[in-house]
Amino acid sequence: MGGTVKGRVDCVVGIAPNGHQEFFINIKQFFDELATATYGTIHASNFGAGASGFDFHDGGSPAGENAWFVFEWALSTERPGTTGVLGKVYTLVQWADFDTFGISPGNPGLLKGGFADGVGFQTAFREDGGDPWNGTSAADGTDTKGATVWTAGTSTLHILDYASTPGDGDHITNLENTLSPGFDVAGNVANRIQLIADEDTLIVMLDLGDNGSYNMYFAGLYIPKPDVTASYPMICISHTTLPLSTTFSYGTAGGNSTREGLLISVDAHGPKGGSFRPTTFTSQLKTTELQPNPQSPTNYDDFSLITYLNDPDKSLFGWPGCPDLIGQIYNAASNEVNSGLTRAVFGSAITATVKVSTPWGSVSAPGTGSVRTGRDF
Repeated sequence: MGGTVKGRVDCVVGIAPNGHQEFFINIKQFFDELATATYGTIHASNFGAGASGFDFHDGGSPAGENAWFVFEWALSTERPGTTGVLGKVYTLVQWADFDTFGISPGNPGLLKGGFADGVGFQTAFREDGGDPWNGTSAADGTDTKGATVWTAGTSTLHILDYASTPGDGDHITNLENTLSPGFDVAGNVANRIQLIADEDTLIVMLDLGDNGSYNMYFAGLYIPKPDVTASYPMICISHTTLPLSTTFSYGTAGGNSTREGLLISVDAHGPKGGSFRPTTFTSQLKTTELQPNPQSPTNYDDFSLITYLNDPDKSLFGWPGCPDLIGQIYNAASNEVNSGLTRAVFGSAITATVKVSTPWGSVSAPGTGSVRTGRDF
């Protein structure tokens, strides 16, 4: 919603055992670029076990196991809704491979409810706009986490992960759970990463095996319906192996399913964070005869993605708005782009499925190139 969309795309990482470290360093470098573009700042960081830098594993000062950083989003002035998101939003990113995820210096920490290898993400904010980070914040590679990762202070804390939602999730003592678009990028094949962001929203697309089949992590704004007041219009979608599900809810107490995340309700219902479901094309539209649209034969219809609260435990139901930046397209191939190279399509390698569309700004379509650091736009 705010600012020029930035990207570090077509980063090809692998082969074991360094895939996770390469994934993490690409993300760190991308966030450094966002900071340079004044989209936010690195708020806290730790180089990882026995390390003194954030280089790739074959660099002069490689990041160690359980390295992490926290990014403070600047947030644009173009936020939707009556008041927009109040204050700042913070994203934590951490990795581990050989070492257990969440041990020192990344403690406390979990990856999708456990100690699996990989790269984890966690996004949080406070309703009063204050800083929820509970650790030190020198941002010099030597910071430490607090006993609880985040703190509400005198306000209300929201973590965009059902498992870390106070009163609801299994990981509410230390608030340490992170989500991931995929468990293992350190196999014996190459993996392709697309990192896209504006001043408000992060999109991570991960193609395990570089075969055109993507996982995703999305954390950012939704655009509220015009008839509602949503002071905190935030949503997280973490999904392993697209397409998105319309029959299972996103957000579980354990935080360890293939479908995780959280959707913040409108003000009239709290606001509260609840589990949700996406609604995709109806059966009438989801046919190859209708996509591409015969009324405009060269075009696929790029629809908004409707996400609605579906949380019986909290009595939260209904549609508050649509996620910013992303949409849905049927029957287009994964890694396809529009003629202007401003939108790209990611999802299953099977063409006749609903896929996720994102902004794009590269001179080439996704799925091209084999460079570890990809290319920036």
